[in-house]
Amino acid sequence: MVIDFESLRDEEDWPEQQVATTPWQEQIDRLTPLLSERGMWVVTQARNEARRFDHLAVSTEHLLLALLRESDNGGALVLRRLGVDLLRLHDVLGGRLGPVGQRIRVGVSGMTAVTMKAIHLGQEEAQRLGHDTADPEHILLGLWRIGDSNAGRILARLPVTLEQARLEVMRLNENGNSVAPTAANATAQAANTLGVIDVASRVSVRDRAALDALVESGVHATREEAAAWLIHAGIVANAELFERVNDLIAQIRQLREAAQSLAHEAESTGEAPSAPDEPNPSA
Repeated sequence: MVIDFESLRDEEDWPEQQVATTPWQEQIDRLTPLLSERGMWVVTQARNEARRFDHLAVSTEHLLLALLRESDNGGALVLRRLGVDLLRLHDVLGGRLGPVGQRIRVGVSGMTAVTMKAIHLGQEEAQRLGHDTADPEHILLGLWRIGDSNAGRILARLPVTLEQARLEVMRLNENGNSVAPTAANATAQAANTLGVIDVASRVSVRDRAALDALVESGVHATREEAAAWLIHAGIVANAELFERVNDLIAQIRQLREAAQSLAHEAESTGEAPSAPDEPNPSA
């Protein structure tokens, strides 16, 4: 699937969405019965994204960025299954929102009305599938349904439809990937967290000071969260390198599969296999 990311980057902005009129805590109290633990995590991360850009209001773009923040949440999984390059989309959204402090700081600290509407529509999508509360993938559908928002307009420009996204969410829910975390998922999440903690403990004094600055300024709540964000930012900044690495990995996998196929043929015929052609790493 080919996506014109540059056209998404230049998509027209809707400045009236940048103002919130209801305080954050009041909004959270309203949303708590509608969201699962994972869904609430996405909303909290959306606020962190807004703070990162020094934005007072949480817009639909911040909410979409939050969905892209963790690659194994339901929203990110659905987009990836639809063929969307998450790193490129993250880069586009970050470019549209920045630089820091560009938007007018008016109103109160909270979500815009259209962001709240997107979350409520996400809960409607969850109810259609028999869930009481909305997970990240349902919030993604809610964003998709908001045509008069920045995130909704960007999603509408992707070469996939809302119905295709709904179908992927249905498949995800049927496989049980979106309900409460399983014991295996919880173990994996704990391992990932411990890995980030280990990384944060091994960095230099200067790098640790940068993590502490992110925590002290309120951009992130913990060192571990700040380290995870910096790692992700580094991946995004080196997207071209990772694309080349992934291409090379794909070639290695093809070579391995070819070698295994030759070995199976040799076993069945009793002949010695010939070596497969080596991939060209510079390709």
